[in-house]
Amino acid sequence: MNLASKSENYEKALIFKNQIDSLEYIVSGWNNLKNLYTDINLPEDKQSQAIESLETTLKPYLNIKNIQRIECYDISQMGTNYFVGSMVVWQNGHIDNSEYKKFKIKSKATPDDQFMMKEVIYRRLQHPEWGTPDLIVVDGGKPQVSAANDVIASVLTKQSISVIGLAKRVETIVIKDADSWVEINLPQNSTALLLLESLRNEAHRFANKYRKVLMSKSLNSLGKN
Repeated sequence: MNLASKSENYEKALIFKNQIDSLEYIVSGWNNLKNLYTDINLPEDKQSQAIESLETTLKPYLNIKNIQRIECYDISQMGTNYFVGSMVVWQNGHIDNSEYKKFKIKSKATPDDQFMMKEVIYRRLQHPEWGTPDLIVVDGGKPQVSAANDVIASVLTKQSISVIGLAKRVETIVIKDADSWVEINLPQNSTALLLLESLRNEAHRFANKYRKVLMSKSLNSLGKN
């Protein structure tokens, strides 16, 4: 697609873009098949159960009391030109899409999820008016959790924010506990895991949507030149 655009073969570039979008749709469909009928706004009784279960799971390792606001972050990239991050928010018992934020990566031009996660978390922390999360969830494992923890420690000198990762494949919860790592695998029917998966999938969807908007704008501008 990029080569076709550089060669000013915009019709061919558009064909490649449509092929890429179709492949991503198929792959995303298979990866999220088990969550096909999941509603991120769980019924009130399930919502309370999910949070209580999550708090019980995390309290031995993190300084968490009551979880009222969760922010989940994802990085989306394509080739060497389109790098974005997303933030989705769950608070007070439901998903709050009015609080969503999107970030166009500014400081990196090559694939590097850990570095990009640092940038996104850093930029988010420059906005205390957005509120303070009780828990940050990052899409990924140890590298992404380390990136988030490092930025929080460097920016927030008088407080801290708890961070966990949700690693794909077996959906492992990853936590940095002092100088050691903790990995937790909840049962597949766990309401806490369902909530985390739903948030991660929503962050992934929102990031991909923004990246595709940037790709479309780029292709459209090329076609006008």
